[in-house]
Formats: sequence, C-alpha cells, structure tokens
Amino acid sequence: MRRTGKRLLSALLSLTVLSAALVLPVWAHQQSGEIGGTLLQSETLPDPPKALPVMGEELTEQQPLLLQAATVPPHGNGGIVSEEIVGGGSGIGQGVFIKNASGVSTDWSALLEGETVRFSDTDQPQVLIFHTHTTESYMTYYAGYYNNEDVGRPTDIHKNICAVGEVLANRLRSAGIGVIHDTTLYDYPKYTGAYGRSRETVEEITEKYPSICLAIDLHRDAILRDSVTRVKPTVTVDGQKAAQVMLVLGAGESADNPNPTWRENVRLGFRLASVLAAIEPDLSRPVSLTESNYNQHLLPQGAMLLLEIGTDVNTFSEAMVSASLVGDALVSIMGR
Repeated sequence: MRRTGKRLLSALLSLTVLSAALVLPVWAHQQSGEIGGTLLQSETLPDPPKALPVMGEELTEQQPLLLQAATVPPHGNGGIVSEEIVGGGSGIGQGVFIKNASGVSTDWSALLEGETVRFSDTDQPQVLIFHTHTTESYMTYYAGYYNNEDVGRPTDIHKNICAVGEVLANRLRSAGIGVIHDTTLYDYPKYTGAYGRSRETVEEITEKYPSICLAIDLHRDAILRDSVTRVKPTVTVDGQKAAQVMLVLGAGESADNPNPTWRENVRLGFRLASVLAAIEPDLSRPVSLTESNYNQHLLPQGAMLLLEIGTDVNTFSEAMVSASLVGDALVSIMGR
C-alpha cells in the first residue's frame, strides 16, 4: 500500500460503509413512474435548496440489512463464482492500462498530462450521478457460488446500483460538493432504448444546472467465464475486499458519433485510474476505450465518465467500498 492510498483511505476506514453512509435526507427528481413502491411525478426540475442537493429516494436505517444476507443460502440452481483479479491491457504510464477498441491511434500517455476539469466554490450542483441500466445489482453474500435468483435486476432502488451510487454521492457531498443523484429507472420496463431515455434527462438537468462539471453514468459489469461460471473481480485494500473498477470511455468522433470533448473525458478517466492504482495497483481494471460515445458528448462544460464498479457477483459491500474510494479520488483530482 502506497502512502497516497493510505491518505485516501483514512476517512473511509473510520466508518462502516454499510451503515451511516446511506442514512441521509433526500431531495428527489424522478420522471413519472413507480419507484420502490412510491409514485413520484415531476413536470419540471425543482430549484435546488441552499443546502447541498441530495437526489434519490430516501434510504433508511434498515437498508444495510437488506444488502447483506443474514445467512448464506445453500447452493441450489445456480453456478460458480470465481473471485479473481482482472487485468491485462497495455500500460501507458502512471499505473494506467488500456484496452483500445476505439480505432483511434494517438499518444495516449500524453493524455495523462495537462489540466482536468475542477470543482469550483459554489453551493450549486457540480456532479450528476445517474444509472442508464438502473436495475443492475449485486450479491448480498459470497460463498463461491450463486443461485439464479441472486443475479436478477430489481426495480427497487434500495436493492440495485442506485444504493452504490448513493455511497459515491455521499463521499462527494462530505467534501462539500453538490451532487444530483438521479435514480430514474431507464432500463425498465423496456431495456432497449435506455441510453436514449437517460440522454433526455441528462440534457434536461445539465441545461437547468450549468454548474455541473462532472457527470457519471454508474454501472456494474458482468463477466461470464463459461455457461455456469461468473467472474467476481476483487482486490483487497487495507484488509477490506473491494470490487475492481473499470472506466469505459468513448474516444474519437465522427459525423454519426459526435464526441467533441472526448479528450477531456479520457484525460479525467486516465487520471482517476492512476489515482486508484496508487491506492491499490489492481483496483482499476484496464480502461476500455471504445468508438461509441455512450452519451459522453453531452457535457461540453466539463467531463462525463461511464464507470463500472464490479460485476453482478460482487457483493454490495465490495462495491460500496470501491464507490467510496472513487469519490475520494475524484475529490483529490478535482478539488477546489
């Protein structure tokens, strides 16, 4: 463990990730729909309060119990969970590795240098966190196997990727950064077209709040080794298991695939991967560079990242540890 990593971890290890990090009042923006049993309707975005904006349905004190199985169920109708470190790729310096499927050929190491977007001194929202595939979720236990019902796609935002997004949001809020956490379901009841639906919300929110300089589309991955084996990419950070993190960044642009700020996105993504590597060399998986923009062209005044934390067989606890580390890393990179 390097000294940089210990500094970033000092605040994290003083709390239990599965408790107080989720117990906060909320200020919610939802599109019309039934979310977690509560029907929330909004014709327009509300003006933010003077206090830090907090988005998303309220997460209660009972929430940690829902995200960690009281007992490990017996192995029934599922398959194998293979816990491993996922690596590979080409090194470009400063602990960063890439897998380039973008078709762009450039000096990628040069993008490790230069200024990135930074937070400013304002009480307005500066970060938007959303989830195009909102029903992605995690396991509540680890036993080397899974049952088929463990890898579903729950619509309850207390039991899907939104719970991990709230941990990331809270780490940023604790540093005084205003965060909008949008928990709209974009992949339910219809999966196809989710990126188009999330795009509409991102455009609406960023137009209303031009103070937003960072948008994060937070996902989890899924890796199938074979028909029954699912990969759980995991590292250990100061004695705690953490889900490996992967950045998926669009590079280059064309008339059919505009992405004028792709260099700013990639520069910030590389910087984040580098800081995570300083905490633990394998905490960040190789950065995936792709020709698709994944809506990352929508924030000309800042940067947008698609972030994958773990896979469907990592535990909520592991994903939340990583979300906290990502939040601390972003503050160290973009701090005012």
